[in-house]
Amino acid sequence: MAKSETIVRLPLRVQPATEFRSTLVCASQGSLKAHGYFDTYAKSLAPELATDLLTLVPGEWKPVKLALAHYLACDALPMPSAEREQLGSEVGRRLKESLVSTMARLSRGAGATPWLLVENLDKLNSHTWRGGAFSATREGPKDAIVEWHGQPCAVSHHFVVGYLGFVSGLMELFCRKAFVRLLPGRSDETRIAYAVSWA
Repeated sequence: MAKSETIVRLPLRVQPATEFRSTLVCASQGSLKAHGYFDTYAKSLAPELATDLLTLVPGEWKPVKLALAHYLACDALPMPSAEREQLGSEVGRRLKESLVSTMARLSRGAGATPWLLVENLDKLNSHTWRGGAFSATREGPKDAIVEWHGQPCAVSHHFVVGYLGFVSGLMELFCRKAFVRLLPGRSDETRIAYAVSWA
């Protein structure tokens, strides 16, 4: 395909994320426990926020500063990038009871593809984050570029790399195999840009 096609248009004004659903960090903490990192993680938390993070329960809206403190503590863990991506994929699997799994379950028989996910990024985002917005372009029959704007956690390496695994896991509800890679030149402290393709 010679020319990009806009699939999701970025709004003229993006409100940065201000709150997150605690289920997301609870799922991330569950993966840290499963991989033996939780004790080190707990010691790495900012002292003034440690109690709030260690007593999180799923299903509540919390200020984004807690999510940022969680992911910055994860940055301090001695973990290779491949494992961070694996943890992100596990978080995606832990959250499969969300709208994404419902969409996948209902649409498989209709021959849905990952484009259904790409086209509904903002709707899906609203289940986990309050604020932020997506843009997406079609680069080929099975290729897209997606940008997540207004995301304060983009400063965290663990969040950014883990999110690649998270996206791969969600895409694979719709296809055999997904490939997601970061686009550093289009990413910054509040934006994550990545290329997605699938088979």
